Amino acid sequence: MTLAKNEGFFMKKFDFLIVGLGLSGISFCEQLEAGGHSFLVYEKGTDASASTVAGGLYNPVVLKKFTPIWNATEQSKTALTFYTRLEQKLQTQLDYKLPVLRKLANAREGELWKEASQKETLKEFLDSEVLLNDNPHILAEFGFGKVKHTGRIDTGKLLIAYADYLRSKQLLVQEKIEYTNIKHTSYGVIYHNKVYRFVVFCEGCGLLKNPFFNYLPLIENKGELLQIFAPGLQLEKILKGPIFIIPIKKDRYLAGTTYDHQFTNRLPTAESKNLIISKLKTMVDCEFTVEDHFLGFRPTVLDRRPLLGKHPIQTRLALLNGMGTRGVLLAPSMAKNLYCYLLFDIPLDKEIDIRRYEKRLKRD
Repeated sequence: MTLAKNEGFFMKKFDFLIVGLGLSGISFCEQLEAGGHSFLVYEKGTDASASTVAGGLYNPVVLKKFTPIWNATEQSKTALTFYTRLEQKLQTQLDYKLPVLRKLANAREGELWKEASQKETLKEFLDSEVLLNDNPHILAEFGFGKVKHTGRIDTGKLLIAYADYLRSKQLLVQEKIEYTNIKHTSYGVIYHNKVYRFVVFCEGCGLLKNPFFNYLPLIENKGELLQIFAPGLQLEKILKGPIFIIPIKKDRYLAGTTYDHQFTNRLPTAESKNLIISKLKTMVDCEFTVEDHFLGFRPTVLDRRPLLGKHPIQTRLALLNGMGTRGVLLAPSMAKNLYCYLLFDIPLDKEIDIRRYEKRLKRD
């Protein structure tokens, strides 16, 4: 941190102001700390942010189609290294490595699974053997396909631990950003009597209210999850069928999630709860009790690619957003890409650069 003279008085100067402390914000903070850059984080906090209530599943395969996600190998390796480093830094377990079992609907799906497992892009992620079901409380007549390099990040624990870490270093301001007080100058961005080289917005669905970037086609996708207590289930792996069932602690599981981008109710609904329960009953044959009902709002994009880059006019303002349902895997590598772009002029992939939507911007 240094001091910059401006308009007759001295102001503290930082390299970055980060707005938002979800998975994207944390990932960018880590890039900055590793590079020795100064920064402050503004985070108001909301119980309905995607990172707060996410199931935290990381899985490099689209299990409906038996295809790898975009840049699967790179995303997976970067993310797993990132969370291992965070566990060491924060001295707490965050990564619970669990294989995903994909319930096979019929014999034909078993054959398709075996074929997919031989593809070069999937060999490292799919086990070629179809596993037989040996759990009497799981309904899976045709067995499972096993996905490797998968698991769950405890995102709720991560957000709390990382906020505590920043607070201990006096790097966290728990206030809502006031867009109208952001002042652009030739030497930096001024906000509350401090000067920043760049402002990076990592607000998730908050982008919809951001006057600088709300021209982008971000969609607020509502997702709901249940926590259930099922002592008879005895499941130690993640099960994927019509929904996911994710072990989180003894006899307790997360079940879901729903996907709704045309919602009118911003609260958990009985309709979604009943939908999850009905799908759950097609997967398990045991008694269970619903203990909790969560929801979150995911920032998804029309073309299903993240939103990274500089504002076309105010080039000291940058964006790291649009991670959608794959935020646990995407955020670490996307943060690295944006960091290299802002500080070393390494071009962003056209698929993720917000310049692909520049025609949507209304210029005065």
